[in-house]
Order: sequence, then structure tokens, then C-alpha cells
Amino acid sequence: MGKSALGYSRFRNRVLCLDDLFSLDIRQWRRDNVLDCRLFEYTWRRHQQAIGRIYFQLCDDGASLNYRLQLTGVAERKGQLSLITTPCNYGGERYWFKCPCCRHKAAKLFFYNRSFQCRRCCALPYKSQNETPSDRNIRRVRSVRRSLGASDNILDPISSKPLGMHRDRFERLLSKTEQVDAIGDVWRNTSNVKY
Repeated sequence: MGKSALGYSRFRNRVLCLDDLFSLDIRQWRRDNVLDCRLFEYTWRRHQQAIGRIYFQLCDDGASLNYRLQLTGVAERKGQLSLITTPCNYGGERYWFKCPCCRHKAAKLFFYNRSFQCRRCCALPYKSQNETPSDRNIRRVRSVRRSLGASDNILDPISSKPLGMHRDRFERLLSKTEQVDAIGDVWRNTSNVKY
């Protein structure tokens, strides 16, 4: 089976994952103080282009949200999401969504099958659960390369140490990327082969 320079098999069947779905994360809303507003808007982006918008209005009781969803390829939808609060140990309260399907509390809801559902109701895997060992290694190396200021392409050389990074940390991270140099050599050798 042929592999691309990105590390993923070209001919493998693509499985829909939770990471591919549009999601609402109440923890992020809490960090951004969104729940203090009566009206707010959330935009979904893919490749720096807005492909969906959702408008929320917090109801007077504070336990529900009315929403209006505008998504490319999907007709405009209106609905209501319920909120649950639980007390924290040292005071305050924590907000949760109430899943419209199973009625359990959830911190994150995903837009799947034209409705919002929790992770259990979607029954889809995360992207990392579908990775092969070589894909996992390439993902790890890419994260190290990003911290070094290099490109995601594992075939490109790492040019220099980023400003402000200690030399020993740079060498330690560089040794992590060298662990998959053998994989890079395989890519270079197979790219020269004519089929």
C-alpha cells in the first residue's frame, strides 16, 4: 500500500472521526466568559474560511439556550439546548450541556446526523484511534518540529535553533526528530522508484 509524504496511506478508507465534526465546548465558553452574555455568536472555520455560524440566546431561566444554525450544505436549523449546573468543591458552579439524545451531562456536543449529540451518542472514534504506529510517530515528530519552528514536512531539514531556546533543549528535541530519520530515508527512496 502506497504512503504519501504526510504519513497517511493514500488508499486507506477514510473513517469519519469526532475531530471532523463541528463541536460546541462549554469549557471554552466558560474560559471566554461567553455565558455572561445574553446573545452571542460562534463561527466554525476550516482552512481560515468561515463555513458555519451559530447564534445563541440565553433564556431568562439561565438553564437553556435557543440557537439558530447556519451551515453550508445544511438548511438553517433552530432549536434549544439545555444547560445543567453542578456545584464545585470550593464554591462556584460548573456548567454542562444536557445531551438532547441521552439526557446525560456533557462538556462537548458534536453536530452529527443533523442534530447535536454527545460523544457517546455519536459512537465515533477520535482521529488518534485510527492511526497506525507510523502515523503516530509522524504526528509526534511534527509536534516537535512545530516547537522548533520548522515546517510540518518531515523531509525538510531543521535550519537553526529558535531564538530564546536553550541549546540543551534544542539538542534534546532535535534528537527526538532524528529518531524517525529512517522513515524520511524510506520516503526519499520510494519517491525515486517508478511504478
